[in-house]
Amino acid sequence: MRFLLLEKRSRLGAVAASAALVSSLAVALPAAVGAAEPPALMTGLITDAATGQPVPGACMELEHPTFLTLVAKACAGADGRYTIPGKAASPVNVRTHVYADGYGDRWLTKVSRYESVAMPLKVGTTTVRDVALSRASGTLHGTLRFPDGTPVGLIAVWVYPEAAGSLMIAATRTAPDGTWSVPNLPPGAYRLAVSSGVLESTGPFTVTDGGSTTADVTYPGSVLVWRTLHGTVRDTGAQPVAGARVSLWFPGYGEVGSVNTDAAGGYSFPKVASGLLYEHRIVVTAPGRAATWSGDRPHPQSSPPFQQLGTSDLFDFTLRPSAATVSGRLTDGTGDPVVTTVQLRQSNGSLHSEYSAPDGTYRFPNVWPDQVTLNYTTTGPKQFAARKLSEAEADKYTVAAGAAVTVDNQLFGPTGTLEVRLVDAVTGELLPKACALMSGNQQCVPGGIQRFEGLLPGPRAVTGQAWPVAANATDSVTVNPDGVTVLTLRLEPLTHAEFRVARDTDGTAPGFCVRLVAVYGTPQPASVQQICNYASGTAPGDGIITTVPAGRYQALVEPQDTTRYGRQWLGADGGTGRRAEAAVLDFRPGKGATAPVIKLDGAGSIRGRIDSVFKTETPRCVRYAPMAVTGYLGCAAPGSEYQLTGLGPYAWELEVSDGEAAAVWSGGAPDRSKATGVVVTAGQTTRFDHTLKVDDSRIKLLVADPSARVTVYSAVTGDELGTTQGSSMLTGLPAGRVYLHYDGSVDCWYGQRTTATPDRAQRVGGALNLPVAVAVGLDIKPGVNCFAARPQLWNPADRFRFSVDVQGQVATAVAAAVDTLSPRTAQRSGRAAS
Repeated sequence: MRFLLLEKRSRLGAVAASAALVSSLAVALPAAVGAAEPPALMTGLITDAATGQPVPGACMELEHPTFLTLVAKACAGADGRYTIPGKAASPVNVRTHVYADGYGDRWLTKVSRYESVAMPLKVGTTTVRDVALSRASGTLHGTLRFPDGTPVGLIAVWVYPEAAGSLMIAATRTAPDGTWSVPNLPPGAYRLAVSSGVLESTGPFTVTDGGSTTADVTYPGSVLVWRTLHGTVRDTGAQPVAGARVSLWFPGYGEVGSVNTDAAGGYSFPKVASGLLYEHRIVVTAPGRAATWSGDRPHPQSSPPFQQLGTSDLFDFTLRPSAATVSGRLTDGTGDPVVTTVQLRQSNGSLHSEYSAPDGTYRFPNVWPDQVTLNYTTTGPKQFAARKLSEAEADKYTVAAGAAVTVDNQLFGPTGTLEVRLVDAVTGELLPKACALMSGNQQCVPGGIQRFEGLLPGPRAVTGQAWPVAANATDSVTVNPDGVTVLTLRLEPLTHAEFRVARDTDGTAPGFCVRLVAVYGTPQPASVQQICNYASGTAPGDGIITTVPAGRYQALVEPQDTTRYGRQWLGADGGTGRRAEAAVLDFRPGKGATAPVIKLDGAGSIRGRIDSVFKTETPRCVRYAPMAVTGYLGCAAPGSEYQLTGLGPYAWELEVSDGEAAAVWSGGAPDRSKATGVVVTAGQTTRFDHTLKVDDSRIKLLVADPSARVTVYSAVTGDELGTTQGSSMLTGLPAGRVYLHYDGSVDCWYGQRTTATPDRAQRVGGALNLPVAVAVGLDIKPGVNCFAARPQLWNPADRFRFSVDVQGQVATAVAAAVDTLSPRTAQRSGRAAS
């Protein structure tokens, strides 16, 4: 196999020359025995589609997918095989154009350049591209018009074989006058489509070998806004430039249409629909002058499309004197030429972008006088000329009009080493289980030090990961080409906890979720956190480590399979149905904690009926945990039975309420501390009925801040009894001592100061003692009757340990703040006892 790289020239000349030269090389330059094959970007076989025979002299061209500049070209030898030598310094995408004398041109998946698929060239890989060319081909062309005969310009026309389900075989764009043409079509019937809207007639249109078929079609849409692009082209002395070529250009297609300026430098395009201009640009060229793109830019890379240029139809251009040329040769760390993206940046931010060729050469032909820098894409950070690692230190090259500037550059090789040290931001100690992530490469070597070797030098972003022990942290570092670059990442510690479950007798780990319920003194998050050892489609694990909010909590365990295992409050050694016996989990800020091992037991249920001496229609609920956890589980309409399933075999403290009568606990207790446990037996149903007999107490709140939230807590157990926002009425409260927490622009607890010492007054707590079936009104004023100190829970046994004077002062102070409105039973109509 032999190959030959040719400069771009006329097609017939290239094909003839390649065939002759390849033939002679086959004889004159035999391969050396044992010689290593040179690296190749692409290789393949070009054959006749009808006979399968090789097509000697057929050529493969690689083009930039957007700017359509030639990147490389090779032509096939007598065996139909071609090879494009070289190697890539970074992945690039190219359009592949194959042609031969007497055959129709071919691009990847299309017989047209436009809409053809770009092929990736990968680092360290030779891309194989075999192509079959057809001798027979014809042309389909026409004019696209609106129903009134006005041309439809700047729209995509797609060509499909007539057979149902066929894929697009070619595409083009209409010129401003609505004309279009698609050559290289194999003989056959075709139908048409356009990129916007539908056509009145889509065909079929028959293409014959060597023929040219006309397909004039009508586009039934309408245009709301027409635009007539026009303007004047002048030189830097404000003189008109006659004969300049003004072209409409589309990315990946090239020139769509053009006009020339008149003697006064003026130009005008036929009117076009405004909505079809979006991605087009204008480029103006004239002999002896620098090309200028819309937005006054030297290259389409930085030229803004019409959708960013406003609604004016006037586009004047100023052409500068002859442009400069910047060219050079790029090699890798071993000295081999490489293909990659090369960018030239001018001081005003304008970018030029091209690919280097397989021999490493690149060329920017339209550089305006300025200072410029060059950068090169690698598989790591960008590198800069000459052998620089950042744009800030890149060399600047002065370019004068008409000058030719050469900038050669050798890329650094993969010689850098980065050591990432991951430490606790508070203690400075290494985090032994932390990982480091860089450019998609994650390393998790135990010990807290991660080492990345064989790196291309330059700026790198590195993320340290130690969740849930610590928060992720990201920082940037410039990796040096030599030696070891050290980066220390400080990760802020997180509050986290570990929950583990005892395995079942069959060796499997039961699935479970933990719901964290705040203990009095810790604010309950709006959404009770749920922590599970399983996810959709995954089997449960032995446990889970996750972040938790700092504070004191108790854990309600909810098994995944509540027919086999029952819910439980997590105790110090096993489950319980009494929250008072549940373990208190103290999660310190930035620290870790391990909860007691979860030991699941069997499941039973509770069923019954809740009646009331009051005529109410609200649901009547039985809860084994706060409403924030259970929701409306265990609720039933008056006269219906409720049911609680999936409860562990323990004595459960149950709260009964309907939002109207006073909430009560199992056994008729006014709070959880005196509740009678309702015993559940695994595999059985326990009966629990109750009748609500006590009317509720209510608190009518008046607060100045409508967004402030007020929460009522039992002063005995710390259980949340109700919460509301702004000035409103809290209902369903049991009689007894309560605390009120105000959470608005300030955080405070409602209460009255006494003349007792702060310690004694704090212990008494200033609890509001709600009478039975009475509504009280409270006007909460932070700083007046609401203070920062959180009161301690009230122990009924303490009432006999304080002097009579303190008790009296507290009682008097609290009573002074209570406005007794009326007895509840007298105020509420429709609530007569049944």
